[in-house]
Amino acid sequence: YGKISLVEDFEDEEDDLTDLVAIRQNYLKRQALLNDTAIEQQEQQAKAAPAPVELTDYYIKLFFVPQDSQKPEESATLECYLVNDSSYRLFFTVSQWGAGNYVKTISYGELEEDTKRSIKTYRREELNRIGKLKINLILFKPANYVPAPAEDFTLEISPLKFVRRGSFLENEFFDQPAVVFTLATDKEEILQLQQAREALEENLKIEKPATPVKSSPKNATSQQRLDHEPEIIDLHADAILDNTTGLSNGEIIQAQLARFEIALDLALHSNRRQRLVFIHGVGSGKLKHEMKKLLAAKFPKIRYQDASFKEYGYGAMMVFIG
Repeated sequence: YGKISLVEDFEDEEDDLTDLVAIRQNYLKRQALLNDTAIEQQEQQAKAAPAPVELTDYYIKLFFVPQDSQKPEESATLECYLVNDSSYRLFFTVSQWGAGNYVKTISYGELEEDTKRSIKTYRREELNRIGKLKINLILFKPANYVPAPAEDFTLEISPLKFVRRGSFLENEFFDQPAVVFTLATDKEEILQLQQAREALEENLKIEKPATPVKSSPKNATSQQRLDHEPEIIDLHADAILDNTTGLSNGEIIQAQLARFEIALDLALHSNRRQRLVFIHGVGSGKLKHEMKKLLAAKFPKIRYQDASFKEYGYGAMMVFIG
């Protein structure tokens, strides 16, 4: 009466502990099974779901921005910027080639997508000695991504670019016009046009104009016939670019202006009188406006007018050379 059996109490506690262990083990087994099922479902959904659209656009540029925006070709200093206009992040090095087989690092680091960074401030006298820059670029993303090619090359910079007002271009990254170099892009057509223009500028610096050949009356008649027939250059995007997919309107206009300028340079150095007809189309009128600006800035002595509607339709400009 009123006594407690210690043995019975101990045995009950053991039974309770045994039950708790069994319950915990069963719970863990069920939990593991649920986890395995969930993982399997996720894997099946991943296989069934379409791959996400991966952005692979990139446009890496080097800008030389003048301190004096009113007279950029006379500005005492220019700030050099690296612009990463892309969906990738960027590892970069910009170095200066020395007199020997070595380079001196100017700037290096990581640049996030859609950002820019000041590389160096150049005094005008330094631009005459800038010569060649060594460029290294590696594009990447923190997560899974479509790889883009690494770039490792030497950029040759002519000091003449910084004394020509026409070399300073309006752009969307700075309020001032700037000298722009495209370092890398997935838009190969734009890069090829820029390289063609730079190669042409380089050739025009070293080639002497050919001495005109005195022609006989027979040859003169042939020459007059050639001069009378204008050369027609179509500036429509599909006429000068293999593919315009992914290009903005501004990038297309830059390509059209590059083609326009190359044609003018070649005509000016052909040493003969001629007429060029550029088919620019109607559209918004932006391209025609930019063509006139380029003519005023780089070719102020060239005469031009709207071409005959009867012969070329609306949206054509005739340029007179010589």
